Amino acid sequence: DNLLREAVVKFSGKAWKRIAEYCFPDGSRDKDQCLQRWRMISKPRSIKGPWTPEEDRQLRLLVNELGAEKWVLIASRLGSRTGKQCRERWHNHLDPTIDKSPFTPKEDELIFKLFEQFGSKWAEMSKLMPG
Repeated sequence: DNLLREAVVKFSGKAWKRIAEYCFPDGSRDKDQCLQRWRMISKPRSIKGPWTPEEDRQLRLLVNELGAEKWVLIASRLGSRTGKQCRERWHNHLDPTIDKSPFTPKEDELIFKLFEQFGSKWAEMSKLMPG
């Protein structure tokens, strides 16, 4: 992050291809990744830690208004979280289609069978689970 800050100052925060080359001469990161990282580390109002009930309420309203895809826009309107935080909060906690009831014995059996087939690829397994 310090090298990225140095490059942003050196190149006036404008030449993101040059910034990426300066920070990652091996090409392991591109200009878009550097810009995304810069936006994340340079945003002091971004909160880390537990979500408040008010943030949850606002996130629900924004997803209802904008849909569950425009996470950068949603984050900018929310003003306190990153797009990644908003997406994860929605998909892991707030999405009303998430079934939070206990697994049935039949579902437990299916999970064991899917684990034998997919190993720990939980995202793949979840696609084959009901609810």
